[in-house]
Amino acid sequence: MSKLLDSLEKAAQGAVNPIGFGVSKTQAAQPSSLLLLASLSEAGVNKAKLAIKKGADALLIRIKDLGEATKLVPTIAAAGDIPCGVALTEVKGQIPKNVEELGLDFFVFQAEGSTCEVLRSEKSAKVLEVESSLDDGLLETIDDLPIDAVFLKAGDAPFLNIHQLMIYQRVVNHLSKPIIVAVPPNLKDGDLELVRDRGIGAVLIDDALDKFGERIHSLRQAIDALPSPNKKKQSKLDVLVPPPKTQASAPEEYEDD
Repeated sequence: MSKLLDSLEKAAQGAVNPIGFGVSKTQAAQPSSLLLLASLSEAGVNKAKLAIKKGADALLIRIKDLGEATKLVPTIAAAGDIPCGVALTEVKGQIPKNVEELGLDFFVFQAEGSTCEVLRSEKSAKVLEVESSLDDGLLETIDDLPIDAVFLKAGDAPFLNIHQLMIYQRVVNHLSKPIIVAVPPNLKDGDLELVRDRGIGAVLIDDALDKFGERIHSLRQAIDALPSPNKKKQSKLDVLVPPPKTQASAPEEYEDD
C-alpha cells in the first residue's frame, strides 16, 4: 500500500505519528490527526531536505510531464522513507507505469486530459485533483471510481475564510475518500483545528511562500499541538431516519356478560 494512503487512513482515526526526519522524539510520540504535505515547484534535493527537516510528512513535486523523470531520482533518494509524489496536468499512456518504476508513492492528476489508463495503476496511490466548483453529482461519482484520495483546491484567498470551510465541508459530505487541501498562504495556526474537524486528512503548503522552511516548522508544531478530535458525531442518516414505530397493540376485546 502507498505510504501516503496508509498515513491518511491512520490520520482519519487520529492515530498517525509525524514521520518527518525533523520531528523530535517527543513530537513523534504524540499521535497526529492531520498530515502536512510540502509542494515543490521542481525536483531539488536541498528544498526536499529542508521540507523534511522542518516536519513535512510527504513531498509533492510539480512537473509538466515525466519526460523530466530523471530529475526526480536524486530528490526521491534524498527523501528516504518520506513519501514522494508528482502532480501532473495530463496523464496518458504508460505514465502510471513510469511513476511506479521511479518509486513514486503517489501521483496527482486531473480528470480532463487524463486517459483511463491512469486508473489501472496498482502500486502508486491515485489522487484526483478537483476544483471547488465541481457539482455535487460529479463529486459523488468519485467514490465509485478506483481513486484513492482527492486533492481539493478551494480558491486563492490569502487567508482561510468561512466560504472555504463551507467548501471543505461540502466535499467531505459527498465523499468517503481521504481529502488533501491546499491551504491559504496566511493560514493561522489556530485555524488548523477547524480544517481538521471538517474531515480533512492533510494540508499542503507551497514552496512559493516566503520563509518556506519556517512555515513548515510552524505548521508542524501547530498540528502536533492539536487536541484530539472529538468522537465522531452520529451520522446524518441515523439522525434523519426516525426509529421504527412499534406496532400498536390491538384493543382488548370484552365478552358480553
